[in-house]
Amino acid sequence: TETAETIKEHEEHSLKKNIIKCEKNPIIAEIKLSSPSRNITRGNVDILDIASSMERGGAVGISILTEPKHFKGSLHNFKLVREYTSLPLLMKDFIISQVQVDTAHKIGANTILLIQALFDRNYADTSLDKMIEHAHSHNMEVLLEAHTEHEFQRATSSDADLIGINNRDLKTLTLNLHTTE
Repeated sequence: TETAETIKEHEEHSLKKNIIKCEKNPIIAEIKLSSPSRNITRGNVDILDIASSMERGGAVGISILTEPKHFKGSLHNFKLVREYTSLPLLMKDFIISQVQVDTAHKIGANTILLIQALFDRNYADTSLDKMIEHAHSHNMEVLLEAHTEHEFQRATSSDADLIGINNRDLKTLTLNLHTTE
């Protein structure tokens, strides 16, 4: 069972609540060290300086890529930012295992990204519903990402806390800004 302190801490770090209460355009800033679709990799960067700039700039939360192979992310960088900021942090990775959800919780993630297509293609070790339930059992919110209209319709029938639209087709890596429309 949750203590009142745990519930209060979760509410203070709620990405969803920060988005809702934002009086202007809510921005989830992203720390992304490499972009394989654009063949860009950043050299030495000060992760804490980047996070500080995002916080000062009014971000409602920070998304941090943790996938190491293609995006040069790391759990270590995530933990550094968690120790630095009180903003809600979104762990952005290709999460297909409940072990990854457990890890996200251990390093201080408030929200995790799940990708509808990975569950539709049966890449995960459990169903989308069970993965969302598992994240919620750790007091983490779920941002569920869709790319197609079919994925979006399926996402809206889930218990995800937030739904996002990815304008990039993960099969071809092409970007189409009209996808959101």
